[in-house]
Amino acid sequence: MMRGRHSLRLIPLLAGLPLPLALIWSAPAMAQTAGAAATAQKPADATAAGATGDQGDLEEIVVTGVRASLKSAEAIKRDAPEIVDSIVAEDIGKLPDRNVAEALQRVAGIQIQRNYGEGSSVAIRGLTQVRTELNGRDIFTAGGVDLLNLEDVPAELLAGIDVYKNPSAEQVEGQLSGVINFRTRKPFDFSGFKFAGGVTGNYYDLAEKTGPSGSVLVSDRWNTGIGEIGVLADVAYQKDYFRDDQITTEPFYTLNQSRNPDGSFVNPSDAATAAALGRTGQLTTITHGGGLNKNYGNRQRFGTDVALQWKPSDT
Repeated sequence: MMRGRHSLRLIPLLAGLPLPLALIWSAPAMAQTAGAAATAQKPADATAAGATGDQGDLEEIVVTGVRASLKSAEAIKRDAPEIVDSIVAEDIGKLPDRNVAEALQRVAGIQIQRNYGEGSSVAIRGLTQVRTELNGRDIFTAGGVDLLNLEDVPAELLAGIDVYKNPSAEQVEGQLSGVINFRTRKPFDFSGFKFAGGVTGNYYDLAEKTGPSGSVLVSDRWNTGIGEIGVLADVAYQKDYFRDDQITTEPFYTLNQSRNPDGSFVNPSDAATAAALGRTGQLTTITHGGGLNKNYGNRQRFGTDVALQWKPSDT
């Protein structure tokens, strides 16, 4: 006889579901029912003991969903009238990305350029004339017109990124390839108090140094006499080290081994070089010079996001 009842109940927390769902694992219960006939032939005290044991072995597993807490990238892509790809915060948090450009390289149709091994700028379908927005508003830095320096933005500060490959007429023009909109977190995105943080460290074997990084987010909302007020603060810090190895060559040129009418070389230096290489009288093209070089450096990235929201009424 199988003792104990095991039930698996799925309590839906997803917004928009019309009916509650319940997933019941009934195999153990069926086995217990099948053994009820055998139990009936046993003494009453044994049956009572079995009933007590059944109550003591009762297990309940509650599964809660989080997909409705944030707009999924699939839903944004499906519902948008434009051709748009999105990355939501959960995707960014699970990727080993240092900045926004590193996260955007995972979107189809986007290419990135690197600066000392780290993503720095992006192109949509090979075109670099990209417009950047922060929560739907224009944002840019001195690195380029209508373009944000993506190296400056830590990925931890963002709730999501939307890439519009064919902007609609309602969006502000000024781009050739598309629009990238960065969405930050807001206090009203959470039901109440929210605290999140993380600390990591990367060891850079070529530079032989360890770079720390961390982020902290604190958010809360309150009901006041003038409505509901929410405050959020998000801070992220990163420090990276790098070593850049370079091999350089000077422009190439052809050795001049021609002679003057008197038999002397027009360029004695080139003639001597050809003789040293054992190529006197042969066409020889060499470089003016070359070299090996190592550059050491570090990056420090500090980003903050502070948001205040006020909802005077429920409407």
